[in-house]
Amino acid sequence: MEKAVFEAGKALMELRDRRLYRSTHSTFEAYRISRLRENENLEDAPSAVLKHLGELKRSPVTESVF
Repeated sequence: MEKAVFEAGKALMELRDRRLYRSTHSTFEAYRISRLRENENLEDAPSAVLKHLGELKRSPVTESVF
């Protein structure tokens, strides 16, 4: 499970850094809020990653972050 959260975090950081959200949302924050609303009733690891991604530093991700 921890590896899945780590991989989800890496994917979200790439999405943010490469601005891949721009085809559907003008800002990463708008994308993040939209995804949270879709998952608001779920208490799964990807939702937790989305909630906390804004708090991550832009430094390289390591497993110790999670």
